[in-house]
Amino acid sequence: MKIQSIKCTIHRDPNTKKQVIPLPAMEVAGLERTEELVFHAQEGCILVGRTDMTAGEAIRVLTYLNQLSDSLVLQLVDASNQVSSVLPPQPDLLDAFDEEVLKDLVRSGADPDGLRILLEPEAGR
Repeated sequence: MKIQSIKCTIHRDPNTKKQVIPLPAMEVAGLERTEELVFHAQEGCILVGRTDMTAGEAIRVLTYLNQLSDSLVLQLVDASNQVSSVLPPQPDLLDAFDEEVLKDLVRSGADPDGLRILLEPEAGR
């Protein structure tokens, strides 16, 4: 089941406190008339939704998140394989991440050394 989705880019001024979610994105999500939203935030990502989802909405969100997860896995697999063939191995940066997620990535074709190289720019933060 393919879920209807939209991908928008928001160009924003980090000095401004006010954030605006594009109306087309709110419409696709069915949230254009919702007055109260819940935000789930993790480094690099924000998930916005109703505070009280129906069972059907929850299933559709899970389906979409699974599709997004598959897309992110493929993106990491491709990127890790590209960089692993070019650069020498780096110190192990994978220890900081969930072992089951890493196993899923490797089973999907990600190169562990490539993932380490992709994580290197973040290591100095």
